[in-house]
Amino acid sequence: MTRHLIRRRAASISVLQRLGTGVGIAALCAAMATTGAAFGSASAGAATQATTVLKLDVLPGLPLLMPSQPSPSTVLHIGIGLSEPNGAAENAYVASLYNPRRPDYHHFLTPMQFDAAFGVPRATVEAVQRWLIGGHLQVTETAGAGNWIQASGTVARIDSLMHVAIFRYTSKGVSFLANAGGPRVPAGDSIESVVGLNTLQRFSIPKTITGLPTGSSPGLGCNPSCYYTPQQLWSMYDLPSSDQGQGMTMGVFGEGRSSDVIANLRDFEKTMKLPQIPVTVRDVGKGPFSDDSGQIEWDLDTQASTGMAPEVKSETLYFASSLLDADVETELAAWVSDKNGPLQMNASFGECETNPANQLWNAEPPAVGQFVGDGDNLEPIAEKTLEQATIEGRTLFAAAGDTGSSCPFAALPVIGAGNGIVNQGQPMLNYPCASDYAVCVGGTVLYSNGATKHPQRDLEYSWPYTGGGSSGFIAEPPWQKKVSAIDHPCLVSPSGTQYPSGTICRGAPDVAAMSGDILTNGYDIYANGAATTEGGTSLSSPLWMGMWTRVQSAAKSPLGFANPLLYAVGNNPSEYAKDFYDITIGTNGLYQAGTGWDYTSGWGVPVVANLMKTLDGKLTPTKDVGPGPVKAPKPPACPLLWANPPHTATDVLGNSDPQLSLLNGAMFADKKTNTLRVELTVTNLSETVPTGATAEDWYMTWKYGKTMYFAQAQLGTLPGSAPTFDDGTIVLTGTSHQYSEAHTDSGAFKPGKDGSITINVPFANVGGISWNQVLGSPAGATFTEEGIPPNPSGQSAASLQAVDSGGPTNSYTVGSTCRSKS
Repeated sequence: MTRHLIRRRAASISVLQRLGTGVGIAALCAAMATTGAAFGSASAGAATQATTVLKLDVLPGLPLLMPSQPSPSTVLHIGIGLSEPNGAAENAYVASLYNPRRPDYHHFLTPMQFDAAFGVPRATVEAVQRWLIGGHLQVTETAGAGNWIQASGTVARIDSLMHVAIFRYTSKGVSFLANAGGPRVPAGDSIESVVGLNTLQRFSIPKTITGLPTGSSPGLGCNPSCYYTPQQLWSMYDLPSSDQGQGMTMGVFGEGRSSDVIANLRDFEKTMKLPQIPVTVRDVGKGPFSDDSGQIEWDLDTQASTGMAPEVKSETLYFASSLLDADVETELAAWVSDKNGPLQMNASFGECETNPANQLWNAEPPAVGQFVGDGDNLEPIAEKTLEQATIEGRTLFAAAGDTGSSCPFAALPVIGAGNGIVNQGQPMLNYPCASDYAVCVGGTVLYSNGATKHPQRDLEYSWPYTGGGSSGFIAEPPWQKKVSAIDHPCLVSPSGTQYPSGTICRGAPDVAAMSGDILTNGYDIYANGAATTEGGTSLSSPLWMGMWTRVQSAAKSPLGFANPLLYAVGNNPSEYAKDFYDITIGTNGLYQAGTGWDYTSGWGVPVVANLMKTLDGKLTPTKDVGPGPVKAPKPPACPLLWANPPHTATDVLGNSDPQLSLLNGAMFADKKTNTLRVELTVTNLSETVPTGATAEDWYMTWKYGKTMYFAQAQLGTLPGSAPTFDDGTIVLTGTSHQYSEAHTDSGAFKPGKDGSITINVPFANVGGISWNQVLGSPAGATFTEEGIPPNPSGQSAASLQAVDSGGPTNSYTVGSTCRSKS
């Protein structure tokens, strides 16, 4: 949720200041940085402001490596973590919120209420934003509570702003960027961490195990293979047909391109004879959102979760551009800041929990800094974000990992580094599985009795590579204190301070579900347009999210964070005996399965119908509202230059704003009038500015020669105001950026579903283009404004907030009448 603080001096300048994404958009911000006028006295003030150095925001072991100079134009996504002023009160509220004997029991807060009670003061947030903008960085997201600000900038600009030297290092075949010293930040602005100054610390997804070979399981009913459809798992985990998640929403965290994930979900639904689930895509932070290397992981997450809850209203995908620490925290913050965000989310990625001892020795970062210490400066920030989720009554389900009783310690220069199917001997937990505010889900191997329609369990045991064990540093939460099997004492806290004597550390997993075993069983999905089979705890976690969504569907009121209720059931012998199937066989390396809670399977796997009756007393949904209609996006007249999946974006005010949700962009040339027609299609164009905003804006940018052009439409709230349309240019000459005044254009709004905005730009305004010339990298962006609305002279002092973006994908050949393939 961005809170830009640029003060505009004319309508033409406002164009540059509002644009924050897409191809032409980085250049636009650079243009404003060059003028300096937009930043007031922020840069000058920074020169005399007191500063402090964050000494812990440095990877250990860098002095052992040989540095080299990176390209100064390399762009990094960094995040600023701000300390919350009422942390103690926040912790106390969580304790009261989940204590049935307290008056605040289950009095969950909205994101706005959380901000009011526990958020960072707005003046502090704005001061940090001004500091970043004054350093010529682009602020791309700000959490609703103000405790997280993400920004994007080049290595050169970050070096200059934070007085660091970012170098390139190589260790054990891994090449990465990292800062050699701690960043210098303004003192007194509550900045406790800068995340993302290196490209080494990242979350990883498990090693892909698609296409499981047919194995054998002698003596078991499902021999020779035990690959299951959703309906077969409904039977084995006792999911009632009367409740399939109606009225609920759920979501998945991921990264990169989402369009292929949605296409594979549609194939899965068709094959499994399940209803189509509406999907909302929330691309958060700075793009591009083009990486497709983790597609199979997100295929598994979406198809496992909707397979278990096929009648949910919708599923939301919060996708970042990467799994680097700063990008992951940005999507976590976007979820808890979203007033319409799902009550349950899934994260099938992880990294080793924070090890405070990392700063005490010099080991090469890929061996220690990356995996043992991943999250050295992220975990404390992410913990507060996930604590906020529990205060809002939400649950994160997190995969325990596929490295047995260890976290992914080894380093390999590929995605999923260290998270292969092998125990790596480092007895720590994956994060966020290790979080006190996440439900950690372990994996099991499940064999049926061989029945085709309504199979039953023949055997289920802990998978040898399921994550599980004891945290070394995170103390057990209140709901674990009655579990005698959780008995490993903590060493020190994640910050290195001593715990009181006898403090027990967090045990994981909390629960378990089928993961498969690579050889003999798994879950049927679609990936890359073809049927295949997948497994791992990345299957277990979304299965649990889907099953919990069914439980939530039947509840009279939201149940809140799942763990306190699950542990209450587990600690009640009579309820536990009927609500869970206890996994008593198996090992994951250091730990053995046993009776009751254990470090390989937690409480075990659910008997969903019984668990549902225990928690809410019935097996039918409270609101029998299934998925709404899913319509294919309206194909515009070609050329279609770029397209987004159907979605509804949320603006900084917390409004779901379909008219700022870009579906596609197109261009058409009219030879008779020498006019370029720019067209943007949105989810639903209402022509109404939401309460709290003063204007909304739609843009298309493109490049011709060395010049960047834009076409803009704006809708304001002044009485009697109508949409306005204009265009302008930004010329790039080496490192110099100059902009011209905007030209007023004609245009039109076509309201309704799949509504469109058209802007008519004369050829003369775009370099006197002629037939068959190419306009490069068209991209779209939308924004909402808060504050003083523009007056007739163009003066304004609005705070400008990015909402959605699209492209670039294809170029446009002037005069072409079919889709460009360039």
